[in-house]
Amino acid sequence: MFSKFKLDNLNEAIFSLYYEVGKKIYDDSEERILCSLNDVTDEDGSINGTLLQNNWFPVLGKFDVFLSHYHDDKDLAIGLAGFLKTKLGLNVFIDSYLWGYSNNLLRLIDETYCINSDKTLFDYEKRNYSTSHVHMMLSTALSNMINECEAVFFLNSSKESSIEKDIHDQRTISPWIYHELVTSDLIKVRPISDYRSQSHFLEHRAYDVANESYSSLHIEYDITGILNDFIPLESKDLFQCISKWQKNEYHFESSLDYIYLGKNILHLR
Repeated sequence: MFSKFKLDNLNEAIFSLYYEVGKKIYDDSEERILCSLNDVTDEDGSINGTLLQNNWFPVLGKFDVFLSHYHDDKDLAIGLAGFLKTKLGLNVFIDSYLWGYSNNLLRLIDETYCINSDKTLFDYEKRNYSTSHVHMMLSTALSNMINECEAVFFLNSSKESSIEKDIHDQRTISPWIYHELVTSDLIKVRPISDYRSQSHFLEHRAYDVANESYSSLHIEYDITGILNDFIPLESKDLFQCISKWQKNEYHFESSLDYIYLGKNILHLR
């Protein structure tokens, strides 16, 4: 990670025009994992966790931007990804690709190992154990992706459930938003050259994203101060970047450089 931005005051109507572009990217990346649990089970019956994680969260694609968003902002995130790809040539990784995908893996494990003998209920202790493993794999995959992407964008829409409310209250009820914020705060900032001189790969896939529900269990995480390091990025900033990128008078390698320049992260010598 080199830089992080908080996307403010976005013109959702404009980005909706690029929804189909983003959706095509989303759909084209969709693959069904062919790996079954039998493929990662050792002779003694134990699951090879490293192999399981590599098969379900393999390193196969390159991304410039890690985009974090709430479930209610999924359509806006897809449209924004299409916009950034069309106008700025940026490959965007949407975080719900991963955390949604983990639900499929968790169900597969639970239905194989955690269901009671009568096949009607799941064993509480076994399911706690399976969930801890899958969520640890997910957390690791998300951390790796944040570390490998040059920029991290947090989508701040106008919806009540979005990060806008979190920023105001300095709290979040989403464990994944919390994890991504803390991870981006802890990961060491590396030089731009680290991202331009070599390829960083991780597969991006689309899945049916489960809606987050907090009707019975409500947990909040304090994010006071974490977002202070995120630089606000608005629609006007992106359009200024497009104009400069199209001219590219400085012969920059990536359109992100014009965002950095506009936000005084990058200085011309």
